[in-house]
Amino acid sequence: METPPLDTPTAREIRVQHLTHEVSVQSIGALYILGAVISLVSAVMAATEGQDQIGRVIVPLLLVAFGGAQLWIGLKLWRLDPTAKVPATILACVGLLAFPLGTLINAYVLYLIHSAKGRVVFGADYQSVRAATPDIKYRMHWILWVGLALLIVFMIIAFINLMNPPA
Repeated sequence: METPPLDTPTAREIRVQHLTHEVSVQSIGALYILGAVISLVSAVMAATEGQDQIGRVIVPLLLVAFGGAQLWIGLKLWRLDPTAKVPATILACVGLLAFPLGTLINAYVLYLIHSAKGRVVFGADYQSVRAATPDIKYRMHWILWVGLALLIVFMIIAFINLMNPPA
């Protein structure tokens, strides 16, 4: 039986080194999925409230196409599928134009995808590393859970206010 060289990291070490990056990529995937849901809800609203042919047909079709693309890319990023790299890069490059917040977020997306750790996380070998280490899980700090809960509450309040504007 052959032993690996001493300087070769184990699957466990590789996973621990890249776990935060893996979770960050998956978070961007979740953000794209959320964007897809918002696009699809907007398409329904545009179709029902549009005043003319463009507002009732063309705008909803564009929103459905964009939402579908976001959903596909988001799911691929969530799974760390390497086929998501090119479409996510294109979407992030377009997002760079949304100055200033979109520029910052999409620059981060490009970093996550194309950095050295991104190349490892999207590499074919990393899927086998993940399969070999199912016990390694990312633990989010409680402060982040509180922040996420507050964000969701504010989004729900904003959505309710959007659906019921003041008279």
